[in-house]
Amino acid sequence: MSSYFEINKSRKGFVIAVDESGENAPVFDPKRMDFRYNIDKPVAMLFLLGIRRAELEPLAHDWDLVRGKIKDELGLDSLPPIHMRLMWGKKLNEKAPRLGRNPYVDASQEQIYKWVKLLLEVWHKYGRRRGAFKVEVASIDVKGHGKNWAYFMGDMSDWETLKQRIGRKAFSGFTNALTNPYLHLLYDAIYGAASLFRTSKHSTLILDESSHASGFDTTAMIQYLLQNGYLGSIDNVYMVNNGEITYEDCIAVQIADFYGYLKLKKELHDPVAQELLGHETPQAYMKRKASIGPPMPPPRDASLLFRYELGYRRAVANNPNAKDYLLNPREYAEALMSVREANKLPIATHSIFVHPFKWKKRLEVRIMHI
Repeated sequence: MSSYFEINKSRKGFVIAVDESGENAPVFDPKRMDFRYNIDKPVAMLFLLGIRRAELEPLAHDWDLVRGKIKDELGLDSLPPIHMRLMWGKKLNEKAPRLGRNPYVDASQEQIYKWVKLLLEVWHKYGRRRGAFKVEVASIDVKGHGKNWAYFMGDMSDWETLKQRIGRKAFSGFTNALTNPYLHLLYDAIYGAASLFRTSKHSTLILDESSHASGFDTTAMIQYLLQNGYLGSIDNVYMVNNGEITYEDCIAVQIADFYGYLKLKKELHDPVAQELLGHETPQAYMKRKASIGPPMPPPRDASLLFRYELGYRRAVANNPNAKDYLLNPREYAEALMSVREANKLPIATHSIFVHPFKWKKRLEVRIMHI
C-alpha cells in the first residue's frame, strides 16, 4: 500500500486536492518594472476537488487500471502519472519535471485520446454517485488581471524607490505575492468551498506545489489559512513532492489535474476538449456555492489582504528593514477599510488598492469601479 493510502487510510471526511492550470505567473515583472501582457495562455484556473474518503480506494483502483493499460501499451516499467501537460498537444515535450523523460512522448494522438476517454469514464462513474465529489472552479482573465494591477500600481517612481530601499529580492517577493493569480484564485476557491471545509471533519487538504510559487512561502500561506480558521475542520495539509507524498502516488491530485486541465482547454475553445466534455456541465459537477456562512470574509478586500500579508512576510524575511518602508498587514488593513468606509464604497461594486509606502505623508489610493 502506498504512502498516499497510509496518509488517507481513514474512511471519514474528504480528501481535497487543489491543482492549477493555465498562466499563474505574477503579472508584474520586478526586473523590468513592467507588466506582462504578451501571454500565450489568457486564462488562469484553479480546480479544487473533494473526494469522499469512502470512495477513494475503489476510485484509485479504477484509475490505476487505466494507467496499467497505458503502461502496457507504451512498454513502461511502472505506472505513468496522469499529468495532462505531458499528454496534451500535437508535439509533446521529451523531458518531464521529476520524471526525466516524458513517458508519453512516443504515444500517438489517437492513443492519448482513447486513454483520456477511459479516464473520463472513471470520472463520470464516481461523479454520478451522490456526494462522492465536491467541485469548486475559480478562473481569471490574466490579461485583465495585469491591466488592473497596472492601474493600481500606477506611476513606478515610488515602486522604484521601494525596490532601492529594501533590495531586489525583498521587492520581488512582495510584488510577486501581490500580483500572483494563483493566490487570488486559491482564496476564491477556498471561499467558494467554505461549506466543505467547515462541515467535513477528518478531511485532508493536498496542494500540488505551484510552479509559480517563487513570490511567496507556501508554508507561510498554509499557516495563514489555518491560523485564520479558513480551512475549517481540515485535519492535515500536505504538499505534493515535499517528502511526504508524491505526485505519482497522489490519485486525488492527478484527477484534479486531469479534469481541471480539460476544463481550462474547454474554456480556451479547444475543439478536442469541447468534444470530450460536451457543451453542458452535468449537474453533479457544477460549481457549488457555500451553503453555510463561510468563516472567511468575501473575496476582493480579503483576498488582497491575504496576498499582502504573504508578500509582506516574504519581504521582511528577505530584508528585516523592509518593515521600515512598508505598512505592516494590520496598518494596511486599517488603511484599506478606512478608505472604503470614508468614501462609502461597496465591496460589490468597487475595488480599492492603497499604496503601501510607509515614508509617504499621504497614502495614495486607487479606486476601480467594477
